[in-house]
Amino acid sequence: MLKLGKTQTTTSKPKGKFKGMIFGTGAVIVLVVAAILSTQNGFNFKPSQPAATAEDPTDHDLVYYQAFAQKVCIALNNISYVNLVPDANNDIPYFKSLDPYFDQATQFKVHNGFMDSEHQQKVQALKLFCTAENINIVSSQNGSAGVTVWLTGTNQYGSAAKMTTANWPFSFKLVIQKSGADYKVTDFILQQSKT
Repeated sequence: MLKLGKTQTTTSKPKGKFKGMIFGTGAVIVLVVAAILSTQNGFNFKPSQPAATAEDPTDHDLVYYQAFAQKVCIALNNISYVNLVPDANNDIPYFKSLDPYFDQATQFKVHNGFMDSEHQQKVQALKLFCTAENINIVSSQNGSAGVTVWLTGTNQYGSAAKMTTANWPFSFKLVIQKSGADYKVTDFILQQSKT
C-alpha cells in the first residue's frame, strides 16, 4: 500500500518503446514517399502533339464535332406532318430548319434520299411525328473530307391518325467541316434504310 506523496517504483523494462519507434519511422517514410509522388505529378511536361488547328482537329477537338453532330441528328429527326406542310413562301419548314446545319448539296441529298416525297407523303397520311431517342456516337474520325461522325439511335414515331407508336433504329454518318466558328455538314451517308 502506498502512502500519500510517495510513488511506486518499478524495476521492469518499459514495453512498447521499440514498437512505437518502428511505427513512427514507418509513418515518416510514408509521408516522404507521398511528398515525392505529388511533386512528380506536379511537373508540367510539353505535349507530344502540336496544338490543333481548325483544319486538323485532334481527339480533344472531336468533342465539338460530336456535339454538333448530335444537334444535327435531333434536327434531322424532328419530323412532323405539320412541319412538312409548305408555308406561305412555298418553303417546307422541315428543310428550312436544316439550313444552318447543311451545305446546299448535302441538303439536296437529304431531301431526295432521307426525306424523299414518298416518305413525306407517308408522314402526312399517317399524321406522324418523330423524335430521336438514345442517340449514340459510334465513332468519330478525322479525314481529308472532314470529320466523319457515325451516329445510331432510335426514331420514335407516333401516329395521330392511328393512335399508335413505333420505334425504328437509325444509323447514319455525317461528314462535318469547320469554317471559322461555324460547322457545316458536307455529306450525309445513310447506313441503313429508313423503312
